[in-house]
Amino acid sequence: MVVNILLSKRSVPEGVSMYRWVAEQLRNEIMEEKWEKGSSFLSETQIIEKYQVSRATARRAMDVLEEDGLIERIQGAGTFVSSPMIEQSLDDFHSFAYDAEKEGRRVSFKILSLEQISCNKALSKVFGLPEGTDLWRIERIKYIDQIPCIFDRIFIPVKYVPNLEISELGRSWLIELLREQGFCFTKVKKFIEPVIIGDYEAKYLEVHYRAQGLLVDRITSSNKDVIIITRSIIRSDIMRYSVDIEDKNIDYDIDNL
Repeated sequence: MVVNILLSKRSVPEGVSMYRWVAEQLRNEIMEEKWEKGSSFLSETQIIEKYQVSRATARRAMDVLEEDGLIERIQGAGTFVSSPMIEQSLDDFHSFAYDAEKEGRRVSFKILSLEQISCNKALSKVFGLPEGTDLWRIERIKYIDQIPCIFDRIFIPVKYVPNLEISELGRSWLIELLREQGFCFTKVKKFIEPVIIGDYEAKYLEVHYRAQGLLVDRITSSNKDVIIITRSIIRSDIMRYSVDIEDKNIDYDIDNL
């Protein structure tokens, strides 16, 4: 065993911690799809035996993989390779949850709160309504494959759904309720930026306080009227945006990109 430890350490670049080196080896194996997505991953004991390291080193290596979203630890069940990230094009009209359902993922949600508030100056400007107008504010968590992924705050003028109840929201997506009332949505505008997830949202998303995430503001309109403003905090270890850029009039020199 002493020989194996020495051989392992000779492979570790100078200045690199042993646990980070182990994590990098495991990361490479995951990226090379040695394990199928969702399948069981190595246990701490198996990592100890494979790399001849201490339990503390094995545990810290797994912590790194978990923080990077490559593995999931489920108490009482074990450790699993994370499912593929959900990807959405920036020019997609629909939401992450809609695209996840199309991919065969299980999507669900939980309504945290429904309350009536007065429209402030910032919301007034976007809605084009006077300050003080009655709005509904809804807080909601979206789950994909039973994992909390998105924390939503939704604002909608009370005049559009005056008798909204939390039990009604729990049965159907809000946008479907509005379509039943004759709304036809014609435009969505998105604003996206990286954020540090706050303590309140982190609790519901089941991530570490100050974890990295994405803030997505969606303004949904019917003709010229803004109907819904949604501010979403999204786990960036599970979801990502993509964009296709194509210009047939330009021949890029790929080597110089």
